[in-house]
Amino acid sequence: MMKTFIQVASSLFVSAIVSSGQLHLMIVGTALATATSTSAIIVTKEKKKIKTLIEGSLTNSQTMIKGIEKIEKEVKAVTHTTEKVAKEVRTLKTNSRLLVGATQKVQHQQKLTTATLNQQQQQLNQLTPQEKPTPEIETEKRVIPLPQKRQTVTHIYIDGNNFSKTTETLELEIDWKALKIALVEPAKQTDTFTLKYYTGLHEHLSPNQKQWLHHLKQLNYEVITFPLSQRENGWKTLGDDLAMGLDLIEAVKPGDRVILVTGDGDFIPLVERLQARNVDVNVVGASVNTNSRLQALLKQDFIPLESISDQIVKLKRLTA
Repeated sequence: MMKTFIQVASSLFVSAIVSSGQLHLMIVGTALATATSTSAIIVTKEKKKIKTLIEGSLTNSQTMIKGIEKIEKEVKAVTHTTEKVAKEVRTLKTNSRLLVGATQKVQHQQKLTTATLNQQQQQLNQLTPQEKPTPEIETEKRVIPLPQKRQTVTHIYIDGNNFSKTTETLELEIDWKALKIALVEPAKQTDTFTLKYYTGLHEHLSPNQKQWLHHLKQLNYEVITFPLSQRENGWKTLGDDLAMGLDLIEAVKPGDRVILVTGDGDFIPLVERLQARNVDVNVVGASVNTNSRLQALLKQDFIPLESISDQIVKLKRLTA
């Protein structure tokens, strides 16, 4: 553009010299000065643009340099990590080779040991005479049951004839259920109990006797009856005392207990026999008519009937 202005100015200048003279020369000079000023302004603007472009290029270059430096740092870090991993891999490979070598050495040693043992066993077999195997004898297998603990029993035996006389003497009307409860109370020390009532009965029973026997059986009394024989002083039961003694001797086992309801001295040999077998024996009888030797034999094991009379009698209403 500046070149164009110069060319125009030169053409005007030449034209002025040729045709117009001095006036034209002044006009041409003024135009040339104006063109020169305009050219300078344009040049300044171009320099500013160039400077701006250069500064922008420098900024971009610096940014790129920083990015490249950052990438170089990251590359160095990755390279360091890679070298570290490679070193660990080499260490693992070395340890693996050492372990394989040690395993092979142990296996070889085991083979040598096994071969030595086999050789020694063969030598031992040659030195030891061979014995013929003894045929196995088939035996019958038997299952032997374990012994079971026997239940301990309290044997409660009532001498019916003696007990009836005692209650008549003491004027007691017996509550048979209450009597059973009072007699069974000491039986709690054993696993179970038996309750037997020995008495003599006529062949033909009265309605009251039948009702009484039925009542006893409902209360789980085991009633054992015997025949009666008439004597000069009244009726006598035949065999009741002997039956009680035989039943007790046969039934009582170690660990059992015996409760005899009687005051008859005829039972002294039986009590002594039971005590010799380490059997606990209690006798329940009225103090007033129980044999004194029987009471002395039992001592604290004698239970006076008077001490439990309030528990075993029926309550009566007072009448005017």
